[in-house]
Amino acid sequence: MCGVNKWCNDVSKECDTCDSPKFIWNYKCLNKCPEGYYKFVDEKGTISCIKNCEAAKSGTFGDAASRECKECDKSCKRCEGAADKCVFPCAVGYVYQNYKCIKECPDGWFSYGVDDSEFLQCDKSKETCACGKCDDSCNKCIGPKNN
Repeated sequence: MCGVNKWCNDVSKECDTCDSPKFIWNYKCLNKCPEGYYKFVDEKGTISCIKNCEAAKSGTFGDAASRECKECDKSCKRCEGAADKCVFPCAVGYVYQNYKCIKECPDGWFSYGVDDSEFLQCDKSKETCACGKCDDSCNKCIGPKNN
């Protein structure tokens, strides 16, 4: 039985469409995706339940509480579990530090570029900058040694 749905399949008696804000998934009208799935709305407005938001659209994550795909913070190129829990690398113009993408490294830290496991001078026009901890003997630094 489809209840308040717009149309039911006469043969299977399963739902083919649902009244908004409900959506169809496995021929059932739902308000929320089942556990382990996330509500995803594509560019055409089609709603589906998917397991991996990032695979469907880059820069999104699966929010466990709402069971919906949500956009990552603009500083993150990708994120995990929360909008601001960034995964390296960051968006252009940001540096990575402890799951955050920030504009500048804080005092006691230096910025460096990572390219094929080599430490390079940070070029924030690229996506490969991160923050490294200064040597304990330094208040400010430009690299990992005591300089």
